[in-house]
Amino acid sequence: AYWDREDANYHVATGGERVTWNSGMTYRNDGVDIAVDAKGAPYVTSVQAGEWLQYTVDAEQAGVRSVSIRARGGAGGTLSLAVNGRAAARVAMPAGRDWTTLRFAGAALAKGQNRLVLKAEACVDCEVESLTFADK
Repeated sequence: AYWDREDANYHVATGGERVTWNSGMTYRNDGVDIAVDAKGAPYVTSVQAGEWLQYTVDAEQAGVRSVSIRARGGAGGTLSLAVNGRAAARVAMPAGRDWTTLRFAGAALAKGQNRLVLKAEACVDCEVESLTFADK
């Protein structure tokens, strides 16, 4: 699931002109802006304040994990992570065009299905490449 400031264009239902709103111009034309790097690997681009991505994660065992996110933003920004509706942490991202690894410590996962929400708290041009888990 996700929330994006530009989530759709209903040209078929309204008879209006078709407009491209996936600024990454990759995979599909919905609200998540997906781009590809020079090697063809996808990443989420054009993430703005208030937008979020939801991930469903199955954990074999309950426990506290750290979550690493590879991200960047020319103007920098702040990302937050919530696990099963509970805020886990906020992390400031430095300004720059190089990918940086942001670590969220203390993500308490329950055994079974968990819902993670990565939210742009303060971003104008943030991008997210990957999300990985590690024990504490």
